[in-house]
Amino acid sequence: MKNYQLTIEAEDVKRVSIRRRGSTYALVTISGTGPREGDVLGKTEVLEDFADPRWSTPIVMEESTSSMPIRVEILDSEDDDLLAEAELEVTFDDEAQTYCVDSPIGGARIQVTVVESVRGSMFGMVSMKFRMLDVKNVESGILGLGRSDPFVEVQKRASINPVSDDNDGIKWIVAYRTRHVMDNLRPMFDEFRISMENLCYCDTKWPLRLVCYDWQRSGKHRVIGLVDTTLEELM
Repeated sequence: MKNYQLTIEAEDVKRVSIRRRGSTYALVTISGTGPREGDVLGKTEVLEDFADPRWSTPIVMEESTSSMPIRVEILDSEDDDLLAEAELEVTFDDEAQTYCVDSPIGGARIQVTVVESVRGSMFGMVSMKFRMLDVKNVESGILGLGRSDPFVEVQKRASINPVSDDNDGIKWIVAYRTRHVMDNLRPMFDEFRISMENLCYCDTKWPLRLVCYDWQRSGKHRVIGLVDTTLEELM
């Protein structure tokens, strides 16, 4: 029996109201007509002000079956309003699988990626802390006095082999995201701890990507820069 990670993304999630983008999370349950129908597999963290949320909390499953029907619901954390949903059959395989489904409500597109959770032999926890120097200023602001509002995503490659249609043909999954820091070109982010399994599938040579974004109130956050690395290089 193997462990698998399900990670959830969505594009163009509708606003909760004109004034509020929403604080969204994804809830994953078993669908179909079997005895486990409705069982909760897990839920993600809450993301505030993301038009295209990419949740970093994986749904970890221990499965001996080859496939499973699931239901993914995108909800607003304040009142649990349903913003988008999708039902699909996911397959558990040695290679990463990515599924894209259009929600019948809200107009969003939901993406589910399934990856075998352990690909190496390095277990345990790792602590990380980021400090950035001379972040590019991409905000002019009033009278040219604005500054970027940076945050960092740690992304992991879904597979050693390309599995998606991203710009470089490779699917990247968010493993961790810092908080954004307002008006700061030399930010220092809080230290965090993450399991080796969630960070790099227990493989210190697994490809990672560090991406710096400029936070936007609209939820359409802008990429400032990125670098590809591995945990072995960072250590």
